[in-house]
Amino acid sequence: MANSIHHQKFEVFKNARIKFYPNSDKPVELLCFDRPLFNPLGVENAVDKISELYVPKSSDVDEPSERESDSDVSSDAPSRQSFNRARKRAYDFIRCNPHLNTFLTLTFDGEKVDRSNYGEIVKKLNVWLDNRVRRNKLSYIFCPEYHKDGENIHFHGLANFEALRLENSGHRRKGKAVYNITDFPYGFTTAIKVTGDQREKYCAGYIFKYMGKQGMQKVGGRYFLSGGDLSKPRYEYLNLDFDSLDLKEFTTLSGAVGKVISGDENAALIDSLRNVKGGGANAR
Repeated sequence: MANSIHHQKFEVFKNARIKFYPNSDKPVELLCFDRPLFNPLGVENAVDKISELYVPKSSDVDEPSERESDSDVSSDAPSRQSFNRARKRAYDFIRCNPHLNTFLTLTFDGEKVDRSNYGEIVKKLNVWLDNRVRRNKLSYIFCPEYHKDGENIHFHGLANFEALRLENSGHRRKGKAVYNITDFPYGFTTAIKVTGDQREKYCAGYIFKYMGKQGMQKVGGRYFLSGGDLSKPRYEYLNLDFDSLDLKEFTTLSGAVGKVISGDENAALIDSLRNVKGGGANAR
């Protein structure tokens, strides 16, 4: 009976996953393993947390799946995996949500909140954020960061311009108007709208910059906060002939061997590799 269940499980599981961003049929990533680890009908194999396998590089946000050569053997591998997973999620959120088009900085007033107490700060901040999500359809990603003193905390992030109550400060930064949020009750703010064809890449680079400044350290136990109506990637699951894929291999901490290719410029190649004989597809 146990063998039958095991066999049924691996009939359902697939060994490859292709990622797409919303409103596009262009694939942005192909990930394949030497064994079936993806479950199209539910969550992925808990032993091999697929989103932990990559190391986005802050210097090249077009290649968020690029791996560091020593990431599997480093003594701080669990922390590195957690950090990599957070950066991967943040990158996908930005690519999937072009309405996150405004850079924000939130600095807290020491007379209104204990600026070094993350628990107090995030409790009050969440009240304001939740209110704006409900009333104004705010969507956001915020990264906490320590001031230079290593104690006080502020936040950098992205949000949708239309959901913010803003006034023009009269200042400009790199040619762009600097706004202030008029209804933020806990301190001081700046907001700069991002425009142009490369907006998503600039936004991704912005978030990577501030996540990277903390190293792998979690401020208050979180790499970033997110909320509102945020879209996520969609995936196609299938079986591919692992040995036929001419891609660089890597090994996970649990021993699975994988191959990956990513980036908008590789969409045509990913499409061609989808046709390597190995089995059927299952989209989700």
